[in-house]
Amino acid sequence: EHHIARAWCGTHIYYCTEGEDIDAEKINENFLGGDEILVSHVNDGKPKDENLALTLIYGNENPSVHPDRWANSRLRFGKIGDRRRDGTIFTVNSRVDVEGGDVYLHRQHIMTGDLSAVESDAPAWLPDTYEDMFHLGELEGRDIKLYAEEDTFGVAIGEDSCYQGELLCIGRSVPSIDMVPYFFITCGNNSYIGPDNYHFSPPRETDQDTIRSYVCDGESNDIRPTWKLLGYFKEAGECSQIFDNANYVEDFCEAPSKAEALMEDNTTACEGKWQTFVAFIQNLFNTFLASPAENLFSRIPLFP
Repeated sequence: EHHIARAWCGTHIYYCTEGEDIDAEKINENFLGGDEILVSHVNDGKPKDENLALTLIYGNENPSVHPDRWANSRLRFGKIGDRRRDGTIFTVNSRVDVEGGDVYLHRQHIMTGDLSAVESDAPAWLPDTYEDMFHLGELEGRDIKLYAEEDTFGVAIGEDSCYQGELLCIGRSVPSIDMVPYFFITCGNNSYIGPDNYHFSPPRETDQDTIRSYVCDGESNDIRPTWKLLGYFKEAGECSQIFDNANYVEDFCEAPSKAEALMEDNTTACEGKWQTFVAFIQNLFNTFLASPAENLFSRIPLFP
């Protein structure tokens, strides 16, 4: 007895066998010319209104992207191709040529919910799908300014300035001509700033060896790297002088809030009053030591 799995394109039938593994030769021995294969559909699952669904909302192709497309987009789902691949494909192959520095966008949506509601709910998300291509230099972006103070640094964006630190270099927030992406990478207690996103990866003997970007060379297996894209900067510009093991602080360039500033002022004022009080006590103690008893109270200083 055989269990049919699925039909494809009306010409192929994929099925699995019960019991021992049977190859094509064994199948051909059991089926002769003129034999019939009877196929029936059995649906013993839950009814439609009790089932859940996973829906991919991918939209339509953008005609403006066609000059960069080497073939029409392809929707793939279900068929896994090579039987050694363990998975269910559920994707869109855009088949677009993206050169270095280009930005390709394709916004899609994954919707989950009741199977019975898919047909009514999914179309509302279709206008929100989006596909576009921006070639190097087409995006405007904003300035990214790196500031540092000792071993700590941060960034200011656009017209914003930094309330502390020294301006080291200025880059852009989007891919730009003659600029490369700069990353802040950490591996355990080590950090790196620059364009080499495999800085902490184990070295390779040849260019054909696998790049193990998820490994921190020399660290234990539970230590994993982290990446943060800072922006796009000149590869040999001022930013290349930033030293390793610098500490990136997210809010480095943000000025303290009014509440924080007021608290700092109050702290400073309290520290000043405490110092004045300590000086008063010391002066009072010295007065006791230096004054005869009968003249003591006439020489006690007043606390400011």
